[in-house]
Amino acid sequence: MILRRFIRVAQSVVPRSGLLHSETCPCTTMSRKPGVSAKDVVHDTENNEFYIQLNEGGIEGKAYLQYSFIKPDYVDLQHTVVPAEFQNRGIAKVLAQTVFDHFVSKGMSIRPTCSYLQKFYNDNPLPEYQAKVRL
Repeated sequence: MILRRFIRVAQSVVPRSGLLHSETCPCTTMSRKPGVSAKDVVHDTENNEFYIQLNEGGIEGKAYLQYSFIKPDYVDLQHTVVPAEFQNRGIAKVLAQTVFDHFVSKGMSIRPTCSYLQKFYNDNPLPEYQAKVRL
């Protein structure tokens, strides 16, 4: 009885509030993909890092991928970090693909020590990657 009354009250209130489909509702805006692409990736050669500045709904963050040189033509991809507020939106994948493409285009060998990048490589067995990746 109490549950039925609660459901009737909720059904009468929710449609009038507009919260289920509101553009300003945080639960709906935060679940959207931010629409990042390779053009958003910045290569900071001084700090051996590729990054994307993120800003959505007043929340700011920085997703990044750090690397180091093993040899002048051999790079170790060490860490990939995406802030918790922006995870599960494909941001790490954009970083990974951009970084792999960058180093492969330069003719460099790649060692992905980061577990996410190892998974990315295994999920994307492109011939151009296979020729340059050393696990």
